[in-house]
Amino acid sequence: MEVFGKFELLTRLARGGMAEVFLARQRGDGRFERLVVIKRVLPHLAEDERFIELFLEEARIAALLDHPNIVPIYDLGRVDVLGAGAGASDETLPSYFLAMPYIHGVTVQTLGHESDARGVRLSLGDTCTIIRQALGGLCYAFEHRGLDGLPLRVVHRDVTPSNLMVNDQGRVQVLDFGIATVHDSDLATGSSRRGKVTYMSPEQVRSEELDCRSDLFSLAVIFWELLTYKRLFKADSDLQTLRTIVEGPYPDVREEAPEVPEAIADVVRGALQREREARFADARSMRNALDAAMRRCGIEASVEALGARVREVVGDVLADRQQLVDRANAGQLSSEQPTRVEVPAGPSGGSRRSRASGSLGTRGHAARRRRRRRLVALLAGALLLVGGGITAA
Repeated sequence: MEVFGKFELLTRLARGGMAEVFLARQRGDGRFERLVVIKRVLPHLAEDERFIELFLEEARIAALLDHPNIVPIYDLGRVDVLGAGAGASDETLPSYFLAMPYIHGVTVQTLGHESDARGVRLSLGDTCTIIRQALGGLCYAFEHRGLDGLPLRVVHRDVTPSNLMVNDQGRVQVLDFGIATVHDSDLATGSSRRGKVTYMSPEQVRSEELDCRSDLFSLAVIFWELLTYKRLFKADSDLQTLRTIVEGPYPDVREEAPEVPEAIADVVRGALQREREARFADARSMRNALDAAMRRCGIEASVEALGARVREVVGDVLADRQQLVDRANAGQLSSEQPTRVEVPAGPSGGSRRSRASGSLGTRGHAARRRRRRRLVALLAGALLLVGGGITAA
């Protein structure tokens, strides 16, 4: 176990070209302790002053965002560590990091995939509850005032299903505020355009200046896909996808899912407009419209019901993950090696359905390997922000 400042690094979850991610334990006076996730900048970037300046500035902005629907930043800074590797001296090197909470949940992307695979689709109420909570986080980020009294006007620019977390109690939180902007720099990507292609707004594709309406477009794509269980923008190539986003046409949500009430469809349409001037003015306006539509349709936004759905769909996955966390907390996993998940056998006489149909028991080693890989991916996603250039270890 590696001691990193006031943290104990329990196991490495992921590593990429910019940072590595650890499950860690923070301890303090009075037997205080909690599990956290540490995102640590890789050594070669720690020497790049411009990158570190951007990293810390955007992390400071993110640290100002204190809202139930935004993943908070507990701490940020640097720890001086001894040089490592062949020929290393006793010279200390700066190691910059962010500390964030461990979340016992899954991404909305995983929840959608698993609910479809297991035949337990999200209800209309579940979907509206997810979108409403995400809007709460986006609204706060754009309207919140910094210490200077001026609005932060934070634009996420990468609102995707993999950047929305939902825990086992039904709380939805937006991931990657602030630090995502670092990835937008030429230093990180070599391009001024960022975000996952299939969730970009038209103005984002054109590399224009963005405001909060770009995030609303991205969230509307997620809304459309959760309602239809289909992909909205997925062509044979990224170039064709980008052309479709810019030129259209966009299929109406009720063409793919006629059971969606007209009032809810109107909310999707209101944000999924090619020209930003035709969209809702901001997240608050879209949330108010969604609330009104839900009232007209008799739909309740129930966090508790969403939590119950999460436990129904991925309860077994969360239980497996908790076993892994317990092993890490007990010092049974190394911080130097990538985490590996061993899946215990299911209860006698029972079977868990795999995505390809059939049970793990009848699909043999191949199915078990698929499940282990999926659990590794789920763990990395749930322990926060493994995207944006970081791949599962």
